[in-house]
Amino acid sequence: MVMLSELLYFDLVDDKNRRARLADLSLDLLEDDYPAVTKVYFSKDKELHQLPWSDVSSIDLNKNEIRVPDLHRSKVKDKGKEVLLRYDIFDALILDLLGRRTTRVCDLLLEHDGNSLRLHAAD
Repeated sequence: MVMLSELLYFDLVDDKNRRARLADLSLDLLEDDYPAVTKVYFSKDKELHQLPWSDVSSIDLNKNEIRVPDLHRSKVKDKGKEVLLRYDIFDALILDLLGRRTTRVCDLLLEHDGNSLRLHAAD
């Protein structure tokens, strides 16, 4: 398990050792109880670029790296239905309808299970 606040210090590294700092992750909240990350985002030329999660070959928690084949295959962020973890959920107020209260999301717990990264819990 890894916290989003830790992942935001990771670099995306491609096969030619080009690097870019991870800016955000997205997921489709309606997909599952523990939704999987669908895209990774990084800044390039003052724009947010995206790569599909299927391009991620590995995550090295010791080196703080996420390996991808080619950073130049990225596209400029589109206006999809994905929810951005950093910009939309991190440090936001969420409603606990059963407990009838609001709670601030201080961090997000993500579970890495082989090829996928899933949102597991909000802290």
